[in-house]
Amino acid sequence: MDWDLLILMEPLTLAGALVGGFVNKLAPELLITVLLVLLLYATSERTIKKGLKLYAKESAAFAATGAVEMKKLADADADETAAAESAGLLEGGDGESKTGDAAAVEAKKDVTPELKARLDEILAEEREAFPPWKVGVLLGMFALTVSMNLAKGGGAFPSPFGIECGTTTYWGCTAFMFASLVAIGLKVREYLVDRTELKDACGYEYVEGDFHWDAETTLKYPAICFFAGVCAGLFGIGGGIVNGPLMLELGVLPPVAGATTACMILLTSTTAATTFLTFGLVQFDYAKRLFVVGLCATCVGQLGMGHLIKKTGRSSYVAFSIGAVVSLSTVLMGAHGMYSLAYPDPTSGEGEHGICASGD
Repeated sequence: MDWDLLILMEPLTLAGALVGGFVNKLAPELLITVLLVLLLYATSERTIKKGLKLYAKESAAFAATGAVEMKKLADADADETAAAESAGLLEGGDGESKTGDAAAVEAKKDVTPELKARLDEILAEEREAFPPWKVGVLLGMFALTVSMNLAKGGGAFPSPFGIECGTTTYWGCTAFMFASLVAIGLKVREYLVDRTELKDACGYEYVEGDFHWDAETTLKYPAICFFAGVCAGLFGIGGGIVNGPLMLELGVLPPVAGATTACMILLTSTTAATTFLTFGLVQFDYAKRLFVVGLCATCVGQLGMGHLIKKTGRSSYVAFSIGAVVSLSTVLMGAHGMYSLAYPDPTSGEGEHGICASGD
């Protein structure tokens, strides 16, 4: 997982999920379905196009690698012949063979010992599979949103602290939760900008998939994630349908994008679920079955995709899998919307409406 990307994008995604949950409670079901189908269609189209570009890039890389390997074999045969003919002339030449290596070493002596030490610290942290403080930030945000959602309650879930839905205290807790998430996002943004400047000063070598964060990108991408969070809360999805393709568009390597998106979906969907719970919108009969289906499907997909990538060397298959799932969702949700139009539920308009009303 890309932890820097995760801690930057997740606060605004959770804030968006909070807003989307309220909109879901007020918006008509047909409108939500139509908007979801449009979102899924746009996302699936861009994701499949990105997958095709990645596939073409991988094919070109494989072709180039094959040509290089063939040239190396030819050069190796020529070198063996030349070495056999001139073996007697090279007996005293060992002293000059390291000149190029020595020059490369000298070129790296420009970095001061202090910056070298800071660079070693950065590299050591990035080698950690689970950086403690970054994991702590994520868990802290998760604990904050879930505990506050349950503490303030809602129309279908009485607050354990006696907070009544719609009161000043209720909206004060909601505003505090939203402001806290935005504040965390701004603090992470400041950290990433400063850290990028430090990396540049230390001579950090960026590789494919790395981000060079600046003042603009650390504002633009979280803003898009806020939209993804709104979609998560509004449509009952995990936000990954937007954030996954977004990461691919940003140049994140597909396996990294898949792992990072999966973590975001876990946190965002759970947060959105607690909002749905307080509004009485969780259908537990579906939830029990779909939890098991989702868990098993994730395990099969993860193991199968990992084996496929290892066997073929093509990480573009991750993009294709995301595009296929979103495309299938587009078709199914479109069919559901058409069915709802043809056979409307006569009881769908009955009952109370509003934030503090219990869901159907």
